[in-house]
Amino acid sequence: MKAVLAAFAFVLAGGSAMGACTDVRSLVCTLPMNVSYDPARNVDSTTHLYTPPPLDKCTSAGELADVIYNAFRLAHGKFQDEICALAKIFIVPDYSWGFWENPGNYQTPNGEKPRNFVALEQSLLAQSLEQSEDRYLRAVLRQGAGANLSHSVTNAGTGTPTVIKNNKIYLGVLGALAHEIGHIKWHRDAIYSSLLCYYDKFIQPSWSKPELPILYKRIWNPPPPGHDAPIHIAHADHGGMKVPDPHDSNLTIGDVRKIYDTRTPAIDGFITASAALSPEEDFVETYRIVALKTNRLSSKLKMTLSGPGGGNPISVLEQRNSVVTAKMSCVSDSLFGSNLLRLDEKHSTPSRE
Repeated sequence: MKAVLAAFAFVLAGGSAMGACTDVRSLVCTLPMNVSYDPARNVDSTTHLYTPPPLDKCTSAGELADVIYNAFRLAHGKFQDEICALAKIFIVPDYSWGFWENPGNYQTPNGEKPRNFVALEQSLLAQSLEQSEDRYLRAVLRQGAGANLSHSVTNAGTGTPTVIKNNKIYLGVLGALAHEIGHIKWHRDAIYSSLLCYYDKFIQPSWSKPELPILYKRIWNPPPPGHDAPIHIAHADHGGMKVPDPHDSNLTIGDVRKIYDTRTPAIDGFITASAALSPEEDFVETYRIVALKTNRLSSKLKMTLSGPGGGNPISVLEQRNSVVTAKMSCVSDSLFGSNLLRLDEKHSTPSRE
């Protein structure tokens, strides 16, 4: 995919907040195929010696850095700040990750300032938002239903088919960055206690309390295809009804709808199937969707999830489930900007197309 900086057919709204930097291409580099780095195993369990990311092995990212720059330009100001604060954005051949050097885990042995790193799988930089979303979904719904569901994206700016295609790629990269930065924020910022609305809006309606200490102690969130913690199925019991486990091998399309909760009245709800894996993923995925919803390209961006057999498509960005909208408001108002989203009406920011 050719990275074309002039592909943006939009003008930023007057007064839109910009991030702490204006260009992130200098942060981007590629790790060669023969260089492998696992942030989940970078501290020796016996010696406690820390192996930092291999900055000395980086090579030029070339046009891939332009793709990430274009995605960065779409981010809301406070999210741009998070991208600017990264020490490095690696392009890697295997899987994406977000990593914060935790002083409590021997990763700043001499009192160094903790750094934040993100790695993005290279193939993501050529995939549209629909393709990226389908990939997230199928990594979670590993049996049956996932293969029969797909996302559709509309209102991704204006312009020629090539411009729209590129815009969708940049939006997909924006979502990938938001997901990994969401993981960084969960651990670095102790979201479960520092985000004052988190417990009431996320835990109270959606999660079983006794298992929470185990999840909070976990210092690394396993990537697909690794299995999440066993308690990812421990959703709160609402009137005798439990949200289906996203990893259930017998999951049907109807079960997927219950995860998003299209029932009336809504008794629970998750913004994506990935969000139903754990309290951490619940926050991270909500953060990602809010980042997409507050993009600086188009306030009219739409994304739906649908499958065979009829039934109304699930509107991922325009959810009306009261549990999900409360989670989105919690994240948006606290981490993106007060009243930036008006989930009972329409997006409050005027169109930028």
